[in-house]
Amino acid sequence: MKTIVLNGNQEIIDAFRGFVPKEYSHYLVDEQALLFGECEAEDDGIAACGITILVPAGRELVIKWMWMDPSYRMKSGGSNMLEAVFETAAENGFTRVSAHVPLDEEGDEDGSMLGDFFYDAGFTENGIAKQGGIAVKKLTLRTAEYERMENNRLNAEVSAERIERAYKKFPKNYKVVDVEYFSGIPFEE
Repeated sequence: MKTIVLNGNQEIIDAFRGFVPKEYSHYLVDEQALLFGECEAEDDGIAACGITILVPAGRELVIKWMWMDPSYRMKSGGSNMLEAVFETAAENGFTRVSAHVPLDEEGDEDGSMLGDFFYDAGFTENGIAKQGGIAVKKLTLRTAEYERMENNRLNAEVSAERIERAYKKFPKNYKVVDVEYFSGIPFEE
């Protein structure tokens, strides 16, 4: 899958229009909004897989809407778009990114996996707001913190790959045995 910028090409925006509810569709023609699309190459062109709508608010970049087609979820598409959001934020001097997660009438997250997705990415709750008459939970993450977490994640992946390569070289004729660790303090049996 690949993340692309949709702005400037109405034909491509129209391919993603079905992913955007009518209360957010005005952002598709808003010159202030930045639109990212997640797509996958197919034999007859590209398949639209997901969309993220961003709006600047001072030094903050706000994710107003993010959605992935269910058949493409859990394939890194959302993570790809989120990475593009933070790259754009860092390159353009935004100090943080926030996301708005819709709430139901009881004030709970709407049952989607969207809140969990953002929490897993490091976002923290930053209050409740109204967005177009809809109550939303505002989640925020500083751009610098995301970059630090991304570096740590990449370092962990490299370490895991090195360990995996080392295990492949390890002889296959070893036997696992129980080991007792001795702290230096005598114990009675």
